[in-house]
Amino acid sequence: MRISPRGRIWHNGAARLSDAKHPGDGTADGELIGMKNWLYEIFVHRMTHECYRSALHHICGGSRVLDVGIGNGIMMETFYPLIKSKGLRIIGIDIDPAYLAHCRELIGRYRLEDHVSVCHGFAESYIPPEPGGFDVVLFGMSFMVLRDPRTVLERARGWLRPGGEIVFVQTMFCKRSRLLDLVKPKLKYFTTIDFGTAVYEKDFFTLLHESGLSIREDRVLKGAWLNNQSRMIVASFQNRPGDSKTPGTDPPVRIHAHSPRRSRQEQTRSRPR
Repeated sequence: MRISPRGRIWHNGAARLSDAKHPGDGTADGELIGMKNWLYEIFVHRMTHECYRSALHHICGGSRVLDVGIGNGIMMETFYPLIKSKGLRIIGIDIDPAYLAHCRELIGRYRLEDHVSVCHGFAESYIPPEPGGFDVVLFGMSFMVLRDPRTVLERARGWLRPGGEIVFVQTMFCKRSRLLDLVKPKLKYFTTIDFGTAVYEKDFFTLLHESGLSIREDRVLKGAWLNNQSRMIVASFQNRPGDSKTPGTDPPVRIHAHSPRRSRQEQTRSRPR
């Protein structure tokens, strides 16, 4: 027996569900919530940590943020001081009630009621409190699980204030893999977590281009392995598709992790002619 970093009791490498279940709920539903959140921490927490670290440092203080696919909110355990110090106001949406129950627990635990709220629903049908009320729409490792990404991007235009931006943190693949296309969607049957489909670089940027998005920043967060990269891409709506000037035609600037930022003049000079 040993104590995990979060104070749970572990037996033979596995946490007891009774230690992980939703507080104050001794029912089978409580056990299910505990199990799903425990599995989320095992399979997703490391990925979401880098995702939110990069995104939250990028987002300007005082911003209103729509977090599409907030998951179980485990990022709040690490980043609640940053959320408070930057005065962020985040609305998180997700389709999993068990994850949202865990989010609400963390919101209360870290006194984030003035900064974070969550609601249940699909991004494809989400109606914001007010049109154009968000400075940032964040897809933190969630874009690949959307049922209809094109529709969500079309709707996102109405969620953002003029000049607002969309931040994608995403694992992307350069070369198509039939094995990956077959296996990735089926992982949810073994982990209870929907990892969605593989996101391919060419398809992703084509979709952004066709949706009228212009790339502001494309940063590699983690080096390539197995033909993939973890990247943060910042985009904004400029012109609607079909306007005289189509956005997204300039090659995106890629800034590798830990590399010094370059000036706009240096970036322009380095682009292929």
